[in-house]
Amino acid sequence: MPNLRSVDKGDASEAVVIAELKKRGYTVLQPFGDNQRYDIVVEEDNQFERVQIKTARTKEEGRKVLFASCGTHTNSKGTTLKPYTKEQIDSFIAHVQSTGDLLYIPIEEAPNKEMTLRYEASQDQPQINWVEDYLLSENFK
Repeated sequence: MPNLRSVDKGDASEAVVIAELKKRGYTVLQPFGDNQRYDIVVEEDNQFERVQIKTARTKEEGRKVLFASCGTHTNSKGTTLKPYTKEQIDSFIAHVQSTGDLLYIPIEEAPNKEMTLRYEASQDQPQINWVEDYLLSENFK
């Protein structure tokens, strides 16, 4: 992918996620303006889920995936992290641009700052979040 600005990467991830959800037959709603903490609402059978879409990046030669599970607010005093709460969103869908994977993470399972998931690890530890456990294809309703 060409060297894009952050906002363009985010727009590209939103387009990929929305297209995939539409292919699966979901109704996708987008709020007007940027005043909500969620990017889209997914509706199925009169059930609504508020989703924050994130762009994930890979590290360690593609073995590790990271995405910001918080928002940021920048003003003259600097940048402040703004964690998401379950009153604001229900879940994240993270788009891993380098692989095309889409990851579905309920808000209750995401840390307040950044989430790390792994395709592979040098040692097996029980606290590792595995990409395969969060694939959208396996976990979204």
